[in-house]
Amino acid sequence: MITLNSLLIMPTIMSAEIKMIMVPEDAFKEIMSQSKMLLAINRKLETIVSKMAKPLSLKEAAVYLNVSYDHMIRTLKHEIPHTQRGKRITFDLKDLEAWRERNRKS
Repeated sequence: MITLNSLLIMPTIMSAEIKMIMVPEDAFKEIMSQSKMLLAINRKLETIVSKMAKPLSLKEAAVYLNVSYDHMIRTLKHEIPHTQRGKRITFDLKDLEAWRERNRKS
């Protein structure tokens, strides 16, 4: 049996208004634990996505495509769109993905 002492008031958002509901203390702790875990996962995903938005170096692109650095220089850099500033060559992740899809073997 749940007593009033073991219940906590928790705000909930339903559409545009906030309502207060009563939940058992152990359920509240579980909800808070799950919320913290989801926030941590969200932060990690944001970090990954922000890194993906950055261009990849020639070496990073080779690792991403699972090919050797030499093969990337000799062959693939001529097939995949890239940017070159001086000696620095970079690739966009979307271009690497597009190349991978075009060259996928069934």
